Amino acid sequence: MTDTTKLELYTPNHFLLNASEMSMEALAVISDSDVDAYEEEHAIYLAKQKDAVSLVHSLYKSAESNISLIFGEYSNEHKYLARAINKGGALTDSHSKGIPSPRIIRDKVNNARKKVDVSKLHTVTSSVNDNGLLAINNALEYLINSGLKLNQDFTLTNAIAVAKSHKGTNVMAQVLADNWSLELNDHRNLTFVGSKCVEEDCDDSYDIYSSSDSDAIRVKCSCGEKRYNMDFSFQENGKAITELI
Repeated sequence: MTDTTKLELYTPNHFLLNASEMSMEALAVISDSDVDAYEEEHAIYLAKQKDAVSLVHSLYKSAESNISLIFGEYSNEHKYLARAINKGGALTDSHSKGIPSPRIIRDKVNNARKKVDVSKLHTVTSSVNDNGLLAINNALEYLINSGLKLNQDFTLTNAIAVAKSHKGTNVMAQVLADNWSLELNDHRNLTFVGSKCVEEDCDDSYDIYSSSDSDAIRVKCSCGEKRYNMDFSFQENGKAITELI
């Protein structure tokens, strides 16, 4: 007989899960909508965690009964199991410790807003205005969602530059794997800052190249009529957009 019981532990899919690792400056530019989005993810976590805890309790009662039958009700084995559960040794307990509540997140953000003057924060090239704060916030989401650590792999001031470099490196890895070609047929993640080639025989396949004196990624449409520089921007939830300029 095969036991198909599986314990599923859900983790909120949101960058604010790592809020405890974020600097005051990074927390200060978090928007209310970001916190609301995390709260929605946390609600999903709570529902799934309830099911997981219920399963663990059922498994514990079954194991307790079996161990009592095998070793005796007051055996060391029976006591060890009870002690492990009472001390929070189940996977559901350890998992929950890494999931901050929305209240904790809101408190951290509000506290950071009180202590940090965001108008004095600067990007690498210019003072931060409302658009600059949004760009930093979106880049932060991309980087954290990609597994990078704030103040370890990047800082608030270079977040946009590091995000673009990280995305560019991933694109080049894909390009090299595909013999220096790139399919850009997902127009939801693509924007033309300049004009798109309108030749009838031109499709969504592009040739990628770089000049010997620059690390910039260059793009040539399939018919060769249009050439572009490639850049990247980041939208809400950290989605990366490829820009052909």
